[in-house]
Amino acid sequence: MLAESDLRNYQLKAIDYILEKKRCGLAIDMGLGKTVIALTAFMHLLDIKVKKLLVIAPLNVAKNVWGNEIENWKHISHLSYSICCGNEKERLEALKKDVNIYIINQENVEWMYDKGFHKYGMIIVDESHKFKNHASNRFKALKKFTYNYIVLLSGTPMPQGFIDIWPQQYLIDKGELLGKNITTYRTMYFRPSLHGFAFECMYPRLISEKLTSSWMYMRGEDYLTLPDKIINTIS
Repeated sequence: MLAESDLRNYQLKAIDYILEKKRCGLAIDMGLGKTVIALTAFMHLLDIKVKKLLVIAPLNVAKNVWGNEIENWKHISHLSYSICCGNEKERLEALKKDVNIYIINQENVEWMYDKGFHKYGMIIVDESHKFKNHASNRFKALKKFTYNYIVLLSGTPMPQGFIDIWPQQYLIDKGELLGKNITTYRTMYFRPSLHGFAFECMYPRLISEKLTSSWMYMRGEDYLTLPDKIINTIS
């Protein structure tokens, strides 16, 4: 079992970033340990700043990754959790358990809000780019949740360009940085493309500079050391 002393320096830096910012995004490449980073930050806040954590993740990740990560690290293995997946009865029973962490898949965020489960001290959104559509029901529901801390995790927060970041940034600051609605954001930073079916960003550098106030970026090539590539050609 891994210990807190096994955390890398860049992971400790990311944990401090969460604790300082309270509401932020971590654009961290796969393999850099964003799951344990977020859970360790919650551990430091538990019973001091927050009491309950909600983790929102893709279904397979919600069922298989977060619970395993808790059990693999000694310093967070004491945290109790409930995986809130399955049919409606199973989800309700899981959400009513008295635990530290509730883990649910992204498709059930709207259902969760409708059932009254929308107040948490901290929320972690894994693969937050799944909330890039401002018109989606999951985004509309999540933006009405009540929380003091929120951490968005994604290796690719802008898979189709800068237009994707507005909904995610809104979850962080309720529109303070990029505008209170998508129309304002588009008007300020975009223009219609030549064919009129999309928007072209006019100020990518300006948006990038603004995002550094609430997003931390880490690339795997800067922190991970891989062995030399071996080429084995089989005719």
